[in-house]
Amino acid sequence: MLRRIFLIVFLLGVTHLAHAVVNPPELACISVNEATGNVVLNWVPPTDPNNEFVDYVLQWSTSQTGPFNDIVINNINTSNYTHVVDANLNTYYYSLNTIYNDGSGVDTTFSNVYRTIYPGFFSQTDSTATITWNPISTPNLVGNSNDYDIYRRIGGVGFPWILVGTTSYGVEQFIDTFKVCSESIAYKIEMENTVANCTSASSIIEDLFEDNTPPEVPAFDSVSVDPVTGNLILGWQPSESPDTRGYQIIYRDLVAGQNIIIDSTIGRFNTTYIDALASGNTDIRQYGVAAFDTCEKGNPPESNVSSIDRWHRTVFLEAFPNYCGNSVNLQWFNYVGWDTTISHYEILVSENGSPFTLVDTVSYPDSTFTHDSIDLTNDFCYLIRAVDKGRTKTSSSNYACPAATGSLVPTIHYLRNVTVLNNQYVLANVTTDSSLGASFYVLNRSLDTSSGFFEVARIPFEGMTNISLIDSSARVSETDYFYKVSIEDSCGFTLAESNTAKTVYLKGDFDKDFYENNLQWTPYYGWETSGSTVNGYQVFRILNHEIEPAPAADLSGFTFDFRDNMRPLMSSGLQVCYFIQANESSGNVYGF
Repeated sequence: MLRRIFLIVFLLGVTHLAHAVVNPPELACISVNEATGNVVLNWVPPTDPNNEFVDYVLQWSTSQTGPFNDIVINNINTSNYTHVVDANLNTYYYSLNTIYNDGSGVDTTFSNVYRTIYPGFFSQTDSTATITWNPISTPNLVGNSNDYDIYRRIGGVGFPWILVGTTSYGVEQFIDTFKVCSESIAYKIEMENTVANCTSASSIIEDLFEDNTPPEVPAFDSVSVDPVTGNLILGWQPSESPDTRGYQIIYRDLVAGQNIIIDSTIGRFNTTYIDALASGNTDIRQYGVAAFDTCEKGNPPESNVSSIDRWHRTVFLEAFPNYCGNSVNLQWFNYVGWDTTISHYEILVSENGSPFTLVDTVSYPDSTFTHDSIDLTNDFCYLIRAVDKGRTKTSSSNYACPAATGSLVPTIHYLRNVTVLNNQYVLANVTTDSSLGASFYVLNRSLDTSSGFFEVARIPFEGMTNISLIDSSARVSETDYFYKVSIEDSCGFTLAESNTAKTVYLKGDFDKDFYENNLQWTPYYGWETSGSTVNGYQVFRILNHEIEPAPAADLSGFTFDFRDNMRPLMSSGLQVCYFIQANESSGNVYGF
């Protein structure tokens, strides 16, 4: 009896072991269709040697905890299914189960719960995006490559996807950098499955990215005055931002308190500029430099512009000569702009056009210097160079060149004529440079040019073009005189001298034998320097203190005597006197 029971039990066990469990299919890929959002699932069907398969039940939900909805698939050879949803808007969870009947009844084998890859932005700037996503399952699906491929699309649908990076399974995060001005940027994640030869693809994540960040502020080195042209030379360091397109050159109007964009440069490494429309020779000039990027947005389009590192202001130098003291006083406005302030100033000088040499240095904030014990008949030019505390940056001022006494030359200084008036004194008429800034005009006289001139009169400078000086000490009835007019400054230095002119001296006697007045005179001199000469001499009679309207004689410029017959006048008993008038020929270059 026991033996039979044993055999029955054994046979029953054998009968039960002949029925095999039909496993759920091995999921290979879950892919979200880019255009529709539909989810395509690919799997590897299970083996079913005993034909026990009944159905696949695809369960889905938008929540990991359900509730789940059922989709029945009744063909065991089916290896994919398209779930019509929009998985770009939400994540979807799936379980792919098998229903089978092993003869003892219907049973179900359950798979793991899988999830569509649903990326999201973890953080964003205008040039970076950090993307995170979920794995399809844990552990990874069988046959997956173990690498995520991250694709980016700039622009809307239709623009190409670009592979921008990869990460390994378990690292579901990627940081991307880019440069756009205002563009829609989308991302998707993919993973290959080599067993099923399919690809899992995530839903699409997309957002608008705008570059609103200006470039890094460029470090302004210095602004200097071009010593030759007076133009302003600016130099700065490149902005650290790779998207820098160029730089704005900004002038600060200190009087109006306005910032004026005067120009721009193109190129990140184009870091010098010459303001050729301005001059640093007349006043201080202040500038700033700002970087702008390649993005142009709005209407009218505008780029992102950085702030200004700091304003830089030139050194403006003035020189005041002390002709009496043989020195030059220098005064300048301090350089402004360096964050390390100024170490010192170098004073450089050029004498008579020679190269500039260092005279001395003064410490900041001193802004004056006296160059003494110099010969101010020479030409001096000065330059101030500011040096920063790091001794790596310099800024040069304008040239300041005070007029040397030897350089104060009038544009015109011409003694037009000297003439005897009222038989008492000599009048000298001069045309001169009224802008020279002289102190005195001095009338100098000499009997003979070889014996030297001495002062006989002076008048102060009053800014007149035509002036007259009188020699009241001349003995005009005894001799002729040479004259010239000099210009003096406040120190008594002679700045210029006129041409020399000589008066006409007339003498005569009466020839009783012929009843004639015999006249002789010295020639007039003075017009030769103007390109003309004496055209002729006219002899005028003065009868009883009345000048005859018509000359008694018109003579050539080379005639210096005249015999006047007195017989017609002897019976009238008149007193007869004479004077000679010299007349200038044409061709005077001064136009008088």
